[in-house]
Amino acid sequence: MLCPPGPYICCPLKRLLPTRLITTYRKQLLAFADPAYAPCQDDNDNRAVAKARTVAQLRTNAYRNAMAAVCFPRLPETADEATAIARLFKASDNRLYLGEKTNRLTVLNLNKTGQITDYRYLLFATHGLLPNEVKGLAQSTLVLSKPQTFGYLTMADAFTLQLNADFINLSACNTGGGKKIKGEGIMGLTRAFMYAGTPAISVTLWAVESASAQNLSIGIFENIKNGNKPAEALRQIKLKMIAGEANQSYYDLPYYWAPFVVYGDGSQ
Repeated sequence: MLCPPGPYICCPLKRLLPTRLITTYRKQLLAFADPAYAPCQDDNDNRAVAKARTVAQLRTNAYRNAMAAVCFPRLPETADEATAIARLFKASDNRLYLGEKTNRLTVLNLNKTGQITDYRYLLFATHGLLPNEVKGLAQSTLVLSKPQTFGYLTMADAFTLQLNADFINLSACNTGGGKKIKGEGIMGLTRAFMYAGTPAISVTLWAVESASAQNLSIGIFENIKNGNKPAEALRQIKLKMIAGEANQSYYDLPYYWAPFVVYGDGSQ
């Protein structure tokens, strides 16, 4: 309920509804996936390698706590995710950054030159961190290439971006989380990217399994390409997973589909 004071009582509240300019985009998809990370210290040990591959099924850094240094397993399936989504659009309308090119400086340089505003859809498929998961990182963060040399794209970085995207998909663990601030709610990547310039963003509420995240992410963009808005696009791929019609029948379990949500105006 709104109780406008003074002269504002004469202002029709419907006039406050948000509007966006209709934009003719030069490009469709800007994607960042499969960042390059330094090898874990025990990668020469077969058992350690097997463990890393197993834990890599989660887009989370939980297993690094048992390691002597911060260590993130590669996510090669995210390259397949970005490539599959790119195929939905004309090749000339996409730009994919994979491996070492998926780094913080690339994002900031695209922003500095204004190229980042050309893209209608943005995808980040990588590891995600909650505040203080890594010592010294008090903000929600996307882990890009070479984090040892500060390859972290932080919430503060996201706030500096100047975007003009219709939809952003943060396909990583815990991207919907953040720091609870009294009177403000959750301060994290969701708010930062929406402030930067998008009406709708897909994030996750907990650590996600990588293969199912890949399946769901591709499904969202397939449904968008077919004319659905982001919220409906997510709803349809979730229903497909619940019905056991996705890549794996066990994706009907809430663990695989429930953490994905669209914030903002998903009907635009």
